[in-house]
Amino acid sequence: MRKKKSGFWTFIFSFIPGCAEMYAGLMKQGVSLLAVFMTICFVSAVTRIDALMFVGVVIWFYSFFHARNVAHMDDQQLNAVEDNYMFKLSEINLSDKRRNKIIAAVLIVIGAWMIFNTLWDMLREIIPENIYWMIDDAIGVIPGILVGALIIWIGVRLIKGKKQELLGDKNEQ
Repeated sequence: MRKKKSGFWTFIFSFIPGCAEMYAGLMKQGVSLLAVFMTICFVSAVTRIDALMFVGVVIWFYSFFHARNVAHMDDQQLNAVEDNYMFKLSEINLSDKRRNKIIAAVLIVIGAWMIFNTLWDMLREIIPENIYWMIDDAIGVIPGILVGALIIWIGVRLIKGKKQELLGDKNEQ
């Protein structure tokens, strides 16, 4: 049985994704949120793709307001909440070839970008400084363009899927 915790400490912990959930006794939810947030931060820092932090900000806001909602539950509501991980490893289907191709493409792009960034930093010593910084500024927009294009592509796919779902429902009637 979970007991309500201090509102002050819940508020303080809510600034770190997942910590307020763990403080409230929802360990699996808290660990999941913290792991996802830290993974996004790590990948963004290592790959130097700053646009990924947009996802981190969304997770941070979700976690903050989720913690506030948990904090305002009475004891009965809090005890009724199931403490589940955000992602269940047993439900991950590794035989989905289409999804695996997408994941592979994303990993290839991230790896290529990391290699390019490393080589580009090495070229700083060879290329004249004014030319280097001019090219560097132009290259710096590529991750934002790629992430923006990916977001648009996902949105279009979602719209097409919903449209096909609606058309399928009309055909069944």
